Amino acid sequence: MYARATFIGRATKDCEVAELPSGKMKGDFGIACNPYSKDETSFFDIQAYDKKAEFCGKYVTKGKLLYLECTIRPRSFEDKNGNKRYVTDYILQEIKL
Repeated sequence: MYARATFIGRATKDCEVAELPSGKMKGDFGIACNPYSKDETSFFDIQAYDKKAEFCGKYVTKGKLLYLECTIRPRSFEDKNGNKRYVTDYILQEIKL
């Protein structure tokens, strides 16, 4: 089981939707959240799959106010120089415009 995160913020770009080699649809967009002041804005990259990706592709545009619930998935990989890198994926579960 993965942890969950809730975001309220504005989309930083239009959702870009693409079909994966597996046939699944994947949407990518960003969200900017500034809970306390404009000087403390945090940016997150969001991934959406299948029907959620299609929905986001139609309705998530730059500047739109969003409420998101996401699953947090940490992972690691090796970069081209053989260094181990750590990233956190935010997988969309719920969205409200």
